[in-house]
Amino acid sequence: MVSFQCHACQDTVKKPKLDQHYNRCYAGFDCIDCSTTFNSPAEFKKHTQCISEAEKYEKSLYKGPKTGAAAATVCLLSWYDCSGLM
Repeated sequence: MVSFQCHACQDTVKKPKLDQHYNRCYAGFDCIDCSTTFNSPAEFKKHTQCISEAEKYEKSLYKGPKTGAAAATVCLLSWYDCSGLM
C-alpha cells in the first residue's frame, strides 16, 4: 500500500487515512515511493499508481516486469510482503 509523508508533522500516513490526516494538519504530502508532492485531496486521490521499488532503485538497470512462471512467483512474494504475512 502506498504511504505518504505529511509536510507539517512528518507523520507517515497510508492512503486510506489521508483525508482524515489532511483535515487535521491541512498540509501537503509526499509519496514515499515516487517522491511526488501532493498539496490537496484532489491531487492525492488521483494517485492510484506508483513506480515499483525495482524501478526506483534500479533506475536504468530496470528491465520491466517478468513474464511466465517467474512473474507468478514475484507477484506471490509481493502479495505476502504487502499483506504483512512475511
